[in-house]
Amino acid sequence: MDAPAPVSEARELPRAATSATFFGALPTGWKPLAKVSMKADIERLGESQDARDALKAFNLLRTCRDFRLAHRFFRARSDEEVEHHCGDITQAQLRDMGRHLDRALAAGAPGARLAQFLGGPPGRQLDDIVNNPDDPAYAEWKRTMYAALNADARKTGDPATLMLLSASHEMGSIYDKDPVLALAYHLALLEVYALSDDPRRRAISVRAMAGPIWLKEGLSAEQLAAAAALSKKIAESCCSKK
Repeated sequence: MDAPAPVSEARELPRAATSATFFGALPTGWKPLAKVSMKADIERLGESQDARDALKAFNLLRTCRDFRLAHRFFRARSDEEVEHHCGDITQAQLRDMGRHLDRALAAGAPGARLAQFLGGPPGRQLDDIVNNPDDPAYAEWKRTMYAALNADARKTGDPATLMLLSASHEMGSIYDKDPVLALAYHLALLEVYALSDDPRRRAISVRAMAGPIWLKEGLSAEQLAAAAALSKKIAESCCSKK
């Protein structure tokens, strides 16, 4: 078998993977060879009338900002990683980042409330709450964001928001540990996938039909029924076919 080509000879990533639709880490052995203007992508997304594009612009800018900070202060990111996630994005665009999130929030774009939550309280970071979950200084922010995340999950069925709520109640790292709610939000995610127009999501729901076994352990029949009822209520409120 031939050895894999060195990175310098690896084939070019499709544009979709190097522009505003790409958020993950680079696949091993792949490297974009063509220059893509991230600045132009942000401008295009900012001019779009679709609030989901405003959220995409915000996520791109926040990723760039975080990579630059990690590179500058901790040398935790390489020059190549910063270049990949920032390209020709300008400081003016980074300073304007909050405007894109505000527009996404105002329009109720799926995932916008989650993006706000992940940013942490004003002037602080989410890690501050994870490390100090009982600090009364964060109590009001936590209550407000919890209500907002629940409302967003029930309105939009955003999968990432449902996953976060499930994990938060499973681990008890930010919100109280609650196995019934952890299971309910996880099951709601599967219910949302089952109602999706995306065949890939429906397939995931079918494969996971038995539900998350680890979340069911130790729960009574009444608790399992309560979790199932709540999950259906959440899914029906956002995603049932009218």
